[in-house]
Amino acid sequence: MNWEVKKTLYQQVIDPTVTYGAETLGLRETEELRLNVFEMMCLRPIVRITKWDRIRNEAIRSRSGIEETLAEKVDRRVLRRFGHVERMDEG
Repeated sequence: MNWEVKKTLYQQVIDPTVTYGAETLGLRETEELRLNVFEMMCLRPIVRITKWDRIRNEAIRSRSGIEETLAEKVDRRVLRRFGHVERMDEG
């Protein structure tokens, strides 16, 4: 498969599946680390880099064209939901 197709599949299948329901609860530090490990496991095959190549995660992200981590997306969703709840009426 072309890397563009793999990137599109990642963004349209894996990303929403992993972050589904994430706005209802925050992530602890260990959960963020696990999420980042999973994300790198998904991104490495997209850019054809193995773990043994010893390339930093930031370089893998820039090669894949995906700059925002899954943990950052979850944090953004939590803050967005908090804003909605904050603006709600008392009733």
